[in-house]
Amino acid sequence: MKRIVVFLGCVFMCFGCVTAQTSDYVPPAPYVANFEYSPPANETDKSVEVVFTVGKVEYKYAGKTAWLSTSQFANFEDAINADLPEILSSKGFTVRGPFDAYDLIPYSDKKAIDLYLSPVVTSEVIVPGERRPLDQLSVKVNIRIFLGLREIMTHELMWSKTLNFVALDVPFTSVVQAFSSESENGKIINVVFGYGKLEGVMAKEMEKQYPVVMGTIYTLIDPEEMAVIKNQTKDIKSKKGY
Repeated sequence: MKRIVVFLGCVFMCFGCVTAQTSDYVPPAPYVANFEYSPPANETDKSVEVVFTVGKVEYKYAGKTAWLSTSQFANFEDAINADLPEILSSKGFTVRGPFDAYDLIPYSDKKAIDLYLSPVVTSEVIVPGERRPLDQLSVKVNIRIFLGLREIMTHELMWSKTLNFVALDVPFTSVVQAFSSESENGKIINVVFGYGKLEGVMAKEMEKQYPVVMGTIYTLIDPEEMAVIKNQTKDIKSKKGY
């Protein structure tokens, strides 16, 4: 099958090595996003009789590329692992931990903990299926956060929320270096992204949306609802022999 290979914006890269001016060229350092959020001050000194621990953030990718593992997102994991417990504390809950993994939580701590909050971040990058005029092509980026709240002993899921983090349509030619297609108007087979280009766009949008998403999480975690969920866990633990 005949394939068409198209290179975008690479002329200078191809010829840069033959001139003294470009031979010393050092590409700019990638943009590293900062993720900042501070929850509102606790409006009451009254504590809520629910004890939490928070799991380390996990990543899931739709495809083979671990988009959020590059240097642009180096600060994300530390930020969310710190901010979720801070949100819970500001709501009046007791938070134990951190623990490196669920399996490393001592039994003595599990007996004191009611609920285990685990964040999962999913990312999906969708390239165009059919070739069209280049100015009509875009790369879709979807990043979501799933929050699962489980009874600590049985791991029974008690509550969950999925929040849209990033939803972007990125102009194809701004992030793609080359691609191949079956024909001039055929299916796009392979896409080669420019080094760090899409990650940079994603990082800047994640940085912008991070305080919004954290604010939504703050609103969703309601002390009254969590107290109800804690009462529901008593029956679950009793049935499982805890």
